[in-house]
Amino acid sequence: MKTRHLAGILLVATLFFSPGCDKEKDDKPKEISATEAKTELRNASQSINTDMAEMMETPAMVSLDFLATLMDEGDWKSNLKNLAFNSGKLHLSKVKSAFRKNANERGVNEVGDYGVYRFNFVIDDFELVQSSTTKLEILFPASEAAYYSQQNNAELLVDNLSYKTITYSETYWDDWSQTWVTEEYEEVIPLSANVRLKIDGSSLLTMTYAATYDNNGFPTSMTSSMTMAPYEFTTSFSGSGTNFNTILSFKMSGNVLMAYDAAVVYTSDMEGVEKFSGSYTVSPLKVQGWINVAVIENHMESVEDNGGSYDLNFLNSQLDMELIHVALNAKIGDIEFRMFTDPEYNETYPVLAVIYSDGTYEWMDTIVDDGSLKFRKVK
Repeated sequence: MKTRHLAGILLVATLFFSPGCDKEKDDKPKEISATEAKTELRNASQSINTDMAEMMETPAMVSLDFLATLMDEGDWKSNLKNLAFNSGKLHLSKVKSAFRKNANERGVNEVGDYGVYRFNFVIDDFELVQSSTTKLEILFPASEAAYYSQQNNAELLVDNLSYKTITYSETYWDDWSQTWVTEEYEEVIPLSANVRLKIDGSSLLTMTYAATYDNNGFPTSMTSSMTMAPYEFTTSFSGSGTNFNTILSFKMSGNVLMAYDAAVVYTSDMEGVEKFSGSYTVSPLKVQGWINVAVIENHMESVEDNGGSYDLNFLNSQLDMELIHVALNAKIGDIEFRMFTDPEYNETYPVLAVIYSDGTYEWMDTIVDDGSLKFRKVK
């Protein structure tokens, strides 16, 4: 059974930024009517989808999407969109897992970590044409048109490559043997990289990446920047112990499309999140405030596992968030839990909603229809 009672909770809480020029502390968002708020919210949702669609149709993004298809890596554009707008739980273990790679799992013709690879139209696959210990270079057709005309007119160069090898162990319950099993794994994780994409000899995208990890493979710092005219992207992640800060700014022609600035407090085992605070913008909308994620999750899971009733007042005491229209400097509404009845399973549970000034509300995960505010648990 699928439920959505944590809809939007972690996207709202994990990705935060305050765009544009700094406002005076007393320049509070104005109150607008529920009718106006609903209209502006629909317009903003359409603007968000349009901005994202336009970026995904740039030549650089189209070529990277086509490269992913040639490498059997699925829909690269959808993966990027999910990464940016549907990040889910920002657990350090998941950040670590995203960079895991095992060269032994690759086929003989698959692209490795180093070397110059060229797409061979005869075998319809990539082949290693030059060995290297310092760079990865991929020559490939930038589009279907180039593919059918058999032109490798795109070049993806990744250099300044450095990696760190770590060994870690994981313990899990083996249902077959009915025992706890501990296994050791070896990971190779990237420390630095520079990326450049050229099409027909013109540079369309450049990117830099640098990170540090502890001996368990958890990131302790990361900085990355990308330029793909007219888009610019910068992000950073740093901290120690269980306290971290993460910042992102994604602009088009100097205007903020998406950004966040968040303080994240993790659980002691680094596998969960205790609290998020900060602000998150997908222009022209901004969510700002704080949320005690672990307390809310524990309450939800306790009711699910042991029965009982959800305490809506308690849940709403564990967050303080509001939705702002940045361009209008207007408050759309507060973000709180309301009880939702699932029409398919006839079950009632708490779901995050935008509460308008007249007390009416709409579910957070229906405001943006691209899945960006959805977080569903499966029983």
